[in-house]
Amino acid sequence: MLVDAHTAEIEFHYSLIYDAKYRMIYDYAGRTYNPVLVRWEGQGTTGIEDIDETYDYLGDTYDFYYDHHGRDSYDNAGTNLIAEVRYGVSGAWWYGSFMRIAQNEVTDDTVGHEFTHGVTERESQLIYANESGAITESLSDMWGEWIDQTNGAGNDSSAVKWYLFEDWASNPWPWRRMDYPNLCKTSSSYGSDFGNIPQPDRLYGAGWYYGSQDNGGAHHNLGVGNKLCYLLTDDGSFNNYEISGIGISKTADLVYECQTNLLTSSADYYDLGNVLILAAANLGFTQDERNNVKNACAAVEILPYPEDCLPICHPDYVDWVLMGRPTCWCYSPYDGTSYQCDGDADGKSVPILKYRVYTGDLNLIVANWQKKLGDPTLNPCADIDHKDSGGINKYRVYTGDLNIVVANWKKRDVDLPGNCASCERGQQAKADELTFEDLVKWLEDVWLDPEVRQVINEDAWLKLIESLMEEIQDLLTKSSEQN
Repeated sequence: MLVDAHTAEIEFHYSLIYDAKYRMIYDYAGRTYNPVLVRWEGQGTTGIEDIDETYDYLGDTYDFYYDHHGRDSYDNAGTNLIAEVRYGVSGAWWYGSFMRIAQNEVTDDTVGHEFTHGVTERESQLIYANESGAITESLSDMWGEWIDQTNGAGNDSSAVKWYLFEDWASNPWPWRRMDYPNLCKTSSSYGSDFGNIPQPDRLYGAGWYYGSQDNGGAHHNLGVGNKLCYLLTDDGSFNNYEISGIGISKTADLVYECQTNLLTSSADYYDLGNVLILAAANLGFTQDERNNVKNACAAVEILPYPEDCLPICHPDYVDWVLMGRPTCWCYSPYDGTSYQCDGDADGKSVPILKYRVYTGDLNLIVANWQKKLGDPTLNPCADIDHKDSGGINKYRVYTGDLNIVVANWKKRDVDLPGNCASCERGQQAKADELTFEDLVKWLEDVWLDPEVRQVINEDAWLKLIESLMEEIQDLLTKSSEQN
C-alpha cells in the first residue's frame, strides 16, 4: 500500500491475501497409484463428472462451514482443500489433509462427511474406537447431510431426504438412514459380524454392536447420533418423547459448540448428551429450547441421569453440569426445587422415610468452610441451598446450608420433603441417627475450634444455635405437657 504523505490518500494498494477457498482435485482415472492434478481453484470444468462434482462439493462444504460457523477450511487456518477421486477401490477415506473417493462414488454428503473428519481431528480429537468412534462417524454424517440438504444438488426429495450417499450411481440401497437407522444394516465390508444386524436408534438398543470389528462398531453404532440429529433438525415422536425440530442452522450451531469447545477425546454417548444440554445453555437457547434438546437426548437414551434429578429448567443447572453433575443435587418433583437429598451432604443417608442427616454431613460442610479459595477439592455436594457462592472456585458453603441440615434434623419421617431415590447413597444403620443432644454437643465442639471460628460468621452461627435450642425447648415443653 502506498499513501500520499501530503494528502493521506491511498494512491496504490495490492492485496497479498489469497482467496482462502482453494481447491485442488487429483485424478486416479481408475488406478490406485500416481494421481494427477487435473483441476484447481479458478480452472474451468473438465467434463469428467467425478472431478467437477468434487470441485463443486468441496466449495459447498467450505461455504457451509464458513457461513454457519465462520470456519476457514477444516483446520480453520485456510489450508487448501485437496481431494483425490476416481480411485480404483470402492470407498471414501480421510487422510489427515486430503480425502480420497472411489470412482463413481462422489456425492455431496460424502465430501462433507470426509471433510468433517478433518474438523474432528483438529477440534474434539475423538478417539476412533467404540462409542467415541461412533460419535466421530455420526458427526461426519450430520454435516454431510446438512450440506446435502442445503446445496441444491442431487436428489433431495422427501423420500430420500435423510438417506446417506443416496446419489451413488452404484449404491444398491441406502447405506444409512438418519431418520430410521434401524431400517439399515451395516455393510459386511466393515467386518464379518455385520450385514444382518440393524443399526441402533438408541443407546444399547436393538442392533447395538458390542464386538471389536470396525473399531468397536464405529460405522454401526453411529445410528444413535444420527437419529438424534434427525429429531433435532426436523422433529418427530420417538420413544415416548415429542421433539420439535429447530432446523439445520440451529442444530449445526449446537453440535459445533460441542465439537469445538465441549467434547473430549474419549467422550461416549452419555458425554455427548451432557454437553449438548450444556451447549444449549452456552448458546443462549430459551428454556423451552433447552428442554427440547434434553428430550431429544432422552429419546435416544443418552442421558445417564433419572428424570427426577436436577432439571434443565433449574437456575443451577449449568453450574451442576460444570461441577460434574453431583448426584446429591437432587430434584424433588413435589415442588420443583432441589433438596440436596433433604440435607444429605455426604450422600450416605439411610433409606427413604428415615432421618437423612448425620455427623458426616456436618463434617463435610465444616471441612469445606476451612478450605481456601480455589481449592480443587471443594465438594459441590456440601452446597445444599445452591445459593450463589461466588462461582466454582469460591467457597460453596454458608450458614444457609447448615440451616437446611439442622432443619432436616428436626423433621419427623412423615415430614421429609421430596424423594431422593435417584441419589447415590450408602446405607447407614438406624443406630447411627443423631439425637438433638448429640447435635448440640457437636456444634459446641466445632464452635470451640479456633480455625472454624475464623471462617464462619459468628452472628449467623449463634443465631443457628439459638434457634436450635429454642426448638429443643419446645419439644421438651410438649413432652412435659403430654406426660
